[in-house]
Amino acid sequence: MTLVVLLGSALAVVRIQFEGPDLAQNLCQMMNARMRGKIEIKSIEWPMSELPKVVNGGWLPVTLRGVQIWDGEGESVVRTEKVTGELDLHSLMFGRHDFVLRKVVLHGGEVLLSEVTEPYPLHDYDITVFSLIAAFYGRREAGFHAGVFAASSPLWDLRDFEIRSVDVEIRTKPVGEAYLFRGTVADVSGTGFLYMDPSDPLVPKMYTSLRLTGGEGQIDLYYEKGKDGAWKPKGEYSFPVKRLEVNRLAQLPGGWPTDPVANTLRFDVVVETKNGARATLDGSMIDYWDTPYGGIWDVTAKIENAGALLRQSIDPDISGEAVTLEATVTGPIIFYPSVAIKATGLEYKLSALEPPLELRLDALHGVYDLAVDEGSVDEFIARGADGRVRLSAKWGGDGSDRSPYWVDSDIGIDEAIDMAPWMPPAALRALGSGRLSGSFHALRRKGDTTYGISVDRIDLRLGHLDIDRGQLYLDKSLEKVHVEGVRFSMPNLVGTLVKCTFLTGGAELAVEDGCAADVNIGNLEAFIQLLQSGSRAKKRAKAPAKATKAAVAPAKAQPRRSLRPTRRTGSRSIEASLGSSRVLPRKRSLRSR
Repeated sequence: MTLVVLLGSALAVVRIQFEGPDLAQNLCQMMNARMRGKIEIKSIEWPMSELPKVVNGGWLPVTLRGVQIWDGEGESVVRTEKVTGELDLHSLMFGRHDFVLRKVVLHGGEVLLSEVTEPYPLHDYDITVFSLIAAFYGRREAGFHAGVFAASSPLWDLRDFEIRSVDVEIRTKPVGEAYLFRGTVADVSGTGFLYMDPSDPLVPKMYTSLRLTGGEGQIDLYYEKGKDGAWKPKGEYSFPVKRLEVNRLAQLPGGWPTDPVANTLRFDVVVETKNGARATLDGSMIDYWDTPYGGIWDVTAKIENAGALLRQSIDPDISGEAVTLEATVTGPIIFYPSVAIKATGLEYKLSALEPPLELRLDALHGVYDLAVDEGSVDEFIARGADGRVRLSAKWGGDGSDRSPYWVDSDIGIDEAIDMAPWMPPAALRALGSGRLSGSFHALRRKGDTTYGISVDRIDLRLGHLDIDRGQLYLDKSLEKVHVEGVRFSMPNLVGTLVKCTFLTGGAELAVEDGCAADVNIGNLEAFIQLLQSGSRAKKRAKAPAKATKAAVAPAKAQPRRSLRPTRRTGSRSIEASLGSSRVLPRKRSLRSR
């Protein structure tokens, strides 16, 4: 009878101390004393029928309730009401107190994967880690050390696990208290395994492989806190997610068993947005885990049917029925990689013009090397205003936010562009047509603070007017065009604009402080008078309301005084403008025929 009482008392003690809230508290105290983060479990339940395994060992079915994990900074990274699985009891009870589990199921909850500063960097470029991983790092006391610790930490071996309807949030690329990327996905489910062994003082080992699917969510770029200190509901650019599919997320040792360290993370991810776009991300972070050089990017990102996505999330003037964007990222992770870009099917409405100009992108192929802050566009073909433009360019910067700091481009108009809707009526009348074709070279020089863009190698045709040679300088405001040595020709008029500044900010073309010109054939002043008469006739005409408004607007561009008659000057040339006509000494004489 006494033996029965003693056995009953022992079972009661075991049941109380090694089951329920008491067992959870004891386990949490043991773990929290050794890990950098913190874990809380409200209750741990297991069947009494498995009591012999306390002595014999084996897999013990357990149910954990009210599980929550915080990282080293006190932010919650995992929260779930229920976790079930089987625990290797002797691995936990003896030795390093390793956590070896199988058939683990996470029943709902929330997971945060936030990139934070690496608390124990292996080298100078080992600067970030996901806070969930860092939460299980062994605790290190403050003091002087050489980077090697003899103490061992317990390993985590989740031999197989399943996630059911978990809400996941990812934050990467921290900048101060903000993140360049943030993504949320609801109802994430999938399977995988995870092995973490931080006991190696030189290289902690992590192996994992996942396959996941998710429901609706959101992707944000430039995600930051508001003035009240709370996270904003959206980033500067926000993209609505319809479905997520992670076909592969794996970090496995490639040289097993001779090399047990898994250095490369491989991934294959598909995201579908609510506005019909499909994005794929396929590639690797090669040798990123333990090398002092940070590893290498080898990633290809592709977005198909991106027109509605760009219009709703980036710019309402961007569109396209079949927009495809592709980027290939290669190069070092710790510095800056090279990005090769391809784009087709893009359409853009230039709303700054009236009427707006509709542009369509046939093809764009370019490369941007962030390490040297230089790039090139090998092919850019765009259509608009009944014409086609081909561009190739190079650009570079100085590493500041002002980049690109210089641009060197060649532009060819293969098929004439109809500029008539945006030309002053008088100029359109005088030139006979608004069709623009030809080619030119444009350059934005590094260190140039006077002009925005300079244009040379000019060979253009606008209606009856042919323009070649010389240079144009566009003011940074694009409201002034400075002309030097530009040769022009049209029926009954041939000459050179020696030096001239045109005001392009108004609805009508105007000239600032006179215009020096050498005329070989024809009468330049007669041509200017033709422009003026065309403008006056337009004002007197009974035009529709929209046209009348456009004709009234250029009042500030009208001449200040009437134009004087042309004078022969022998060895002089005439500086002619819409506002004045002055005689200036020139090496070349004016010939009027």
